[in-house]
Amino acid sequence: MPKHTIDDLIALIPPPAARPATIDWGPTERRLGFRLPTDYKALADTYGPGVFCDDFLVWTGLPWPDAPVEEEGRRAVAELEPLLEDLSIVTWAHDDGTDTAVDLAGGSFFGWGRSTDGDSGYWHRTGDDPDGWPVLVTDGVMVCDYHRGGLVSYLYDFWTGGFSNRQVFAGREAPERLTFEQVTVDS
Repeated sequence: MPKHTIDDLIALIPPPAARPATIDWGPTERRLGFRLPTDYKALADTYGPGVFCDDFLVWTGLPWPDAPVEEEGRRAVAELEPLLEDLSIVTWAHDDGTDTAVDLAGGSFFGWGRSTDGDSGYWHRTGDDPDGWPVLVTDGVMVCDYHRGGLVSYLYDFWTGGFSNRQVFAGREAPERLTFEQVTVDS
């Protein structure tokens, strides 16, 4: 269950003045074969494609310089497979402060974005309700953050210190000024 809303994130990181194009989520979700989380759709509808705090690129249903969310999300899942082969070497961090290993068997994954350092973000698709999917962020090798509050809550906690035991970017302080830089794509 999300503990932070899109309004919390907007208060923390103002969206661009130019409203992004409206996304028709129906066709995207039909192509994917599943619904996307409500907080993600609100984030994409509010901010559009771009980069948060020079760190996180969140793919959207709008055109993107690399590829749309459907293509990038599937490609990111393929990159996760080597990590899933040996979870014994992974250092975990949960948003509740614990560090127990997560059993990732039985769930499927879909990528939602990437950091500028190459860390990848995924939804752990643990059931039919996308609003209950935890977020997994990993360097793809040895560290994983696991946040049960969803994408918007993860981003909010990441920059406010609400996820103090995180492993991805461990020790990195939040930038002095939290920003979002919208990416425009030429058609």
